[in-house]
Amino acid sequence: MESKGKGKVNPERQRQRYSAEFKREAVRLLELGQKPGTQLALELGVARNRLYKWQAQFKANGGVFREPGRPKVTEES
Repeated sequence: MESKGKGKVNPERQRQRYSAEFKREAVRLLELGQKPGTQLALELGVARNRLYKWQAQFKANGGVFREPGRPKVTEES
């Protein structure tokens, strides 16, 4: 019996990254309400729930998407 190690199911698959500009535009289009979220997601090539997560992040962060990676260390922290 072969033991299963912890690891990625498909290590060759790369995570898709989207620019802040792309996310802002997607959220803007979603909020216009001219198309349903499902249709917009298909046209943009993203998952529908991802659009709504971006919308929530956008609102929570005052209209700004944080950069990917760890937050920068400041002298105050």
